[in-house]
Amino acid sequence: MSPQMLALGLTVDSLDDTHAKIRIPSWLPNRDEHGFVQASALLAAAEFASRVIWYRHLNPELVEMSLNGTQASFLKSTSHACFCSCELKEEDRESILRQINAGKTMKFDSETVTKDEKGQQISNQVFNWTLRPLRPVALSGGSHGG
Repeated sequence: MSPQMLALGLTVDSLDDTHAKIRIPSWLPNRDEHGFVQASALLAAAEFASRVIWYRHLNPELVEMSLNGTQASFLKSTSHACFCSCELKEEDRESILRQINAGKTMKFDSETVTKDEKGQQISNQVFNWTLRPLRPVALSGGSHGG
């Protein structure tokens, strides 16, 4: 986890191959002047939820993951702790990984939903990502010299 995520107090509430849920505490550094959780904290947690699922499937030495853009809708304010959730459909993941393993750069969107601890939806975000292989993919059955 990056120093920024640690400074925000973000914690991984749950994580598996298709789902990430990140907790944002409602402590003072994450609040605005009116006592509400800041949009910047919500966006950072949502971006991390969207990214961390892929960390389970990618080797960062072999594949670069970069954020190209985001769209966010903030539906209501809250002074409570929040949870950002991101779902990754297995068939989408496998399709993207096949293309990456074939040496192709892939662009895709992922969505997150943020709810407060009472279950009220606070915001939703769409992140535009690029996955780019950093090294050529070795072909099986290649020449062995001799």
